[in-house]
Amino acid sequence: MAGAVCLAVGFLQGTGSGREVWWAAGLPCLLTAVGWRVWTAPEEGLADALRLRRLSRRIALRLGTVPALVAAVALPLGSGAWAVWAALLTPVPLLVETALWQFAPAALRRNVRAGRVLEEAQVLAARAGQDQPQEFDPTGGRSGRLVPDRFLPAPGGFRAACSARPSRRRIQETQGVKELIPEDELWLRSAYVQWSSSRRVLVLCCGPAGTVRVPLDPATSPSLLGGPLADVPVELVWLKERYRYAEEVRILLLNARSQRLLTMPGLGMRQTEVARVAQAAGLAYSAYELRQPDVLPAVELPWHNLPNLMFPRHRRHVQPKLTRHQLKLLDTAVEMKLPPARWPAMVGQAGRS
Repeated sequence: MAGAVCLAVGFLQGTGSGREVWWAAGLPCLLTAVGWRVWTAPEEGLADALRLRRLSRRIALRLGTVPALVAAVALPLGSGAWAVWAALLTPVPLLVETALWQFAPAALRRNVRAGRVLEEAQVLAARAGQDQPQEFDPTGGRSGRLVPDRFLPAPGGFRAACSARPSRRRIQETQGVKELIPEDELWLRSAYVQWSSSRRVLVLCCGPAGTVRVPLDPATSPSLLGGPLADVPVELVWLKERYRYAEEVRILLLNARSQRLLTMPGLGMRQTEVARVAQAAGLAYSAYELRQPDVLPAVELPWHNLPNLMFPRHRRHVQPKLTRHQLKLLDTAVEMKLPPARWPAMVGQAGRS
């Protein structure tokens, strides 16, 4: 408040030394107010490793505040060289602190990641009105994860061919509608998850958006194992996020570090059928149902998203989506009143061309 008042008075002063003095007093006050949080201690109740990490980050930010204050004073007083050098020094403490943490013990860094996942799970449970979050397993995956609602270990072998496909009734129940929109109608007629026992290939078809074929036969050349994925999947996750009036289901393929290799929708599919496909392909299977709050935050940062924290995306993550051209073709097919049975071929042809 004091900083804003000083800046306002300086603005009304017009020109002259009086204006410079008022601004030199107001800018540091305003800067201190904006960064006040870094001068407070981390929240109580955090995991020890996470609290240490945040305390370290805040100390670095405090050190960076000193040259920032110097720049805020020097700039209005006409000391341009001092202001420039001070501004250049401002991010140095934070950069050094971040670099040093890369050399911290692996166990400590893992505990920090697990603390973040646990914290976000607690926040999500509080927003959704739950008394307490789901049970947490700090040893699961790369960063710890919630204990799944259902877990099936890898069977240690392959089973007979099977598949999972969406149904109209389940899509209607999920979306809360009687008539499907064109995108859902297209999905209904072309999407599936299938295990081919003869070829030992897991096929995930997102309709015209793309089909991913994942060879899982150990006899396959290591360069071909996993197909287009960045790594060999070892687990399939059924992730359902339930909102007040709707729900979203995603199917994830994870590697041994719980990194997300592939994401596809699971709209209209039955969980038991998807679990059967995962087991037939020799993969472990986990099912999660996360209750989302009725009112979502206006802006949700990626590092405040529980699924992203539990299952971070691999840098070569695969997520098939319809292109703009395919969506335009779908609109054209609807306008031409073509039968829905012809939509997949028409839209898919654009994806192959």
